[in-house]
Parts: sequence; structure tokens; C-alpha cells
Amino acid sequence: MIYGHFFVKVGMELRGILLIFVSAMIVLSVLSLFELSIAGISILVGVIGFILYRSKRQDLFGSHELSLPRFIIEFKMKPNWFWLVLPLIMNVLSLSIAALFLPEFFTHLQERTEVALSFQVIFLLIIQLTVMALGEEIAWRAFFQKQMSHFMPIAPAILVTSIFFTLGHFAIGPTLIVGYDLVFILINSVLYGVIFHKTNNAWMSALSHFVANVFAVLFVLMI
Repeated sequence: MIYGHFFVKVGMELRGILLIFVSAMIVLSVLSLFELSIAGISILVGVIGFILYRSKRQDLFGSHELSLPRFIIEFKMKPNWFWLVLPLIMNVLSLSIAALFLPEFFTHLQERTEVALSFQVIFLLIIQLTVMALGEEIAWRAFFQKQMSHFMPIAPAILVTSIFFTLGHFAIGPTLIVGYDLVFILINSVLYGVIFHKTNNAWMSALSHFVANVFAVLFVLMI
């Protein structure tokens, strides 16, 4: 009986700590609306929260959400390419429309990403895109979305996660351009959330995220 009370107490304390991490990610994302470009810190907070959550469960390296061997097995077993490729298709669509009707969108995109990306060095750029894709998927899908799914059905959990993920990418600019940018970020975030939910593996959603981002960067560099 004593042991039972102990584990209940530990569980409640852990949930309280995780709530703090989730709340911090929300606040950091919302601060982007006030021209405070510190939303990237939310990724670090989410990664730390994920590590804390899994280490407390003594399942950090064996957890399905970050299991590379399981990712390889699932990838060999013919993954659902429809969902994996959809974010890339959305980027092709959004950038093609922008090239035809909103060329100033590309200036906004470069200004929004130049802080985090080194466009001058391709090798470094690829490493940055890899780290960012995996980091965002661990923080926002494997941690934030996973925590949200404990309190609500998966559809609203994905949507809530995507809303705050999108807010974290907000950058000041013309209303039409900013709105256009955020709509497609929101759509892709929902798609990453669906991919993660279907596979329960951050590597899988990170792969889709990375490919979509690489295409977007190459497109911007070529125009």
C-alpha cells in the first residue's frame, strides 16, 4: 500500500513537471507574435521534456517514438508513402503558387529562416535542416502532441499542437504574405502529426519533414 502511494505521488509530480514544460512551449511560441524571436527555444524545451519523460519511465533509448531500429524496420516494410510525401507536395504547391502570384513571399521566407540556416554553406545547411527536422519532431510530436493526446482525442491533439507549432514560426511582414506562410505551415504540421500518430515514430515524421524542408530551401536558392 505504501509503495502504491509512492508511485502515485511520483506519477503526479512527473505530470506536474511535464505540464510546466508544455506550458513553457506554448508561451515561447505565442511570444513570436510580439516580435520576440525565441520560439526556437521551445524545441529545446520539448526535447528536454521528452528526455525527462522517457528517462523517468526508464525507456529513453528503447522508446518507440525515438527507436531508430524500429524506424528502419518500418521503412523496409513499405511505409505509407501517401502521408510521407504529402508535406513535400504541399511545399511544391505553396512555392509554385508563390512563384506565380506572390514573389515577395520568398523574401519573407528567407528573412524568417536566415537566423537558423546558413544558406552559404550547403553541407552545413543540410546538417542544420536534419537537426531542425528531428528536433522539431521530438519536441512537438513525440513530446507535445503525445502529452496533448493524454487529455483529448488525437484529432484535436494534432490540431492544438499544430496551432502552437505554427505560431512559433510567425514572423512580421505583410498580412497576406504572413497569412499565406502560416496556412501552409499549419497544414504541414497537421500532416506531420498524422504521420507521427500513424507510426508513433519521430524518425518517420522527421524524414518527411526533412525532405519537405530540403525541397523548399533548394527552391528558394534556385529562384
